Amino acid sequence: MTSLGIPVFAMEAMDVTSAPDVESNNRSANVSRIEPPILRSSHAWDINSNIKEDAFEKRVEKLCGDFDSAFDKFDGDKLAGVAAATWVIPPESVKPVPKYSPLERTSKRISGSSVDEVAQRLSDCLRRRSIATLFSETRAKAKCTSEEGVEFSIKLYSVDNSSDIIVEVQRWCGDSVAFQSHYMALIDSAEGAGDENDVAVARAPPLAASPCPIGSDADFTLELARGMLTNKFHDVKYSALIGLSVLTDSTKVGVDKAVSNSMSVVSNNPLLSQLLSAVEEHGYSYQLKNGVLRVLYNCMKTLLIASHLDDIVDEHGWIQSTVKLLIDVVKDASSQPHDAVLALKCLECILRAASADTILLEHSDELVIQSAHSVGETFPPLESASLNVMRSLSCVG
Repeated sequence: MTSLGIPVFAMEAMDVTSAPDVESNNRSANVSRIEPPILRSSHAWDINSNIKEDAFEKRVEKLCGDFDSAFDKFDGDKLAGVAAATWVIPPESVKPVPKYSPLERTSKRISGSSVDEVAQRLSDCLRRRSIATLFSETRAKAKCTSEEGVEFSIKLYSVDNSSDIIVEVQRWCGDSVAFQSHYMALIDSAEGAGDENDVAVARAPPLAASPCPIGSDADFTLELARGMLTNKFHDVKYSALIGLSVLTDSTKVGVDKAVSNSMSVVSNNPLLSQLLSAVEEHGYSYQLKNGVLRVLYNCMKTLLIASHLDDIVDEHGWIQSTVKLLIDVVKDASSQPHDAVLALKCLECILRAASADTILLEHSDELVIQSAHSVGETFPPLESASLNVMRSLSCVG
């Protein structure tokens, strides 16, 4: 043992000279210091490490597929939003099915069609059903959002030793019943078998009177809805918006009841402030923001038909600030087309109810609407809604 309590063989292994047997009073023995190891950087080693990491990632992707979330962006990929007419997929971007990542049950093997044909059919079906889509050309993947708020992805795979294509449709969130309808329509279109499931269901005409007795909806009052909107849980807020949407829809509760409820919503300052602030808040989720816009549209449409919106537009000061909020929503038409459609429909109701000498939109706002019309060339609801607003503007002017 050395004077420092370190075994001799350990000091010899570290190539360090042992200390003398006698220590001084200040314990400053003449002990050789242990030099730290020399740190060397090797550029070749860094390159080899990167090559190994890339090879490992490619191996994982081949065996297990992609691990990205449906809500993440396609980092580095070329995106095509609602303005894209066709999903263009290079053949080399369609990869085989991962070996250790089983496909969803909502997948289908398509025979006798090329990648371009399948992609074209899917693009046409998504456009007919007014589904906002982001296409990734380099990954053969599309991320979709329907008008009901159903979010799902479409992924194309190749088949070894075959020209067949596998179409996988994976639901991420939203109504499962609505998703099933979209899934069946997409698969039928991918197979080229027609679009029997791709037919819009005609809405029932408005009811002249409420089919249920007065007071049957007392369990869901407007005050209860306001309290639920202040809740911190997403599901509670969304339930409140669904309830308000039903109470202000004449096809659900009848014209009389819908008019009464709509008047109560626009006259309830705390509730109306909550709804408008939710539209303005950038952190609000897509489902909640879309639900708020739907409630506002139901109220304005119902009151316009009942000839009550005219007085509200002329007398209430919140209309001007509401118009500004709606224009801000329309500015994001390329990324949130469904929200833009509802905002444009609200604007149309306001313009039709406004008097001829009322100026609600500035020139810059009109340019925003024209831009939305250009974006909607391949998204029929957006094109139609923006065109209606432009016509209403010409009538007011």
